[in-house]
Amino acid sequence: MNISKISAGLACTVMAMGIAGVAQADFVKTVSTEAECTAQAGDIMDLGGEQHCFVPVISEKFQTIDYAGELKGVTECAEKNLRKSQIGDFCLIKLGAQPAAEEPKAPETSETKETLTEIAKDKAEKEAKKKAVKTLKKLF
Repeated sequence: MNISKISAGLACTVMAMGIAGVAQADFVKTVSTEAECTAQAGDIMDLGGEQHCFVPVISEKFQTIDYAGELKGVTECAEKNLRKSQIGDFCLIKLGAQPAAEEPKAPETSETKETLTEIAKDKAEKEAKKKAVKTLKKLF
């Protein structure tokens, strides 16, 4: 009888921890698409031809299991994007932000291509000679 009580107690504890873990996952750190923005009670704005999300920031004191799933907004916001107001803090996030593009490489000239082709041919010839020498050594 005691074993079943302990098992039931452990099962309830595990279930409670599982529910707490799921509830904790209900907070969103940041948004990157229009759908995520509107799902977190944000507004879409066109600023200078680029889409931005103006979304509430959930205060740290409300980022607990007690409020999980009830509050909309984000939990992280870069200081430069944070906007403070009398009714709370908001984050202005550029949507669809792409990582900085690599600097364009200088186009190869035909002269460069010819040089690269010659280098590749020389390397291939050297490799062929090495294989031939190895094969001959094995035979003799």
